Amino acid sequence: MRKLLSILLFLLAGAAVTSSTHSVLRWKQGKDLLLPKGGYGSGFLDGKLILAGGTHWKDDKKLWLDEVVAYDPAGDKWEILTPLPKPLAYGASATHEGVFYFVGGAGPENAERAGYRLRRQDGKYRWEQFTTLPMDRCYSKAAVLKNELFLVGG
Repeated sequence: MRKLLSILLFLLAGAAVTSSTHSVLRWKQGKDLLLPKGGYGSGFLDGKLILAGGTHWKDDKKLWLDEVVAYDPAGDKWEILTPLPKPLAYGASATHEGVFYFVGGAGPENAERAGYRLRRQDGKYRWEQFTTLPMDRCYSKAAVLKNELFLVGG
């Protein structure tokens, strides 16, 4: 599917969510993705939907990507960000306090044990490795709770 369906979820204002609070779900078709892909990491960073890495098929050949793109729902446009340090797919991703995490996954030859984080520094997005996993992890899920990044499964 070449069209991006963006889900915008808005919670009504309030310090606490109660059973009487309703959320509004609105579907909107956004601008076409620059390159159709799957197996990417995703999350919101600086108000933009980030898609990092993944795979793409061309001429019956699977290609592994280091490409990172960001969709701005307010402007309905895509921009290309700093690529991953290497082509990766099927990693776990999460965002927290201005940082996008991509952990594990696999490249065209091997599984990946590195954990990378993307953040804006001096007006530019930069990747850095922040951890090395003790074992290979593909198809995992990541979440942040109380300032700790959890990696589950894979």
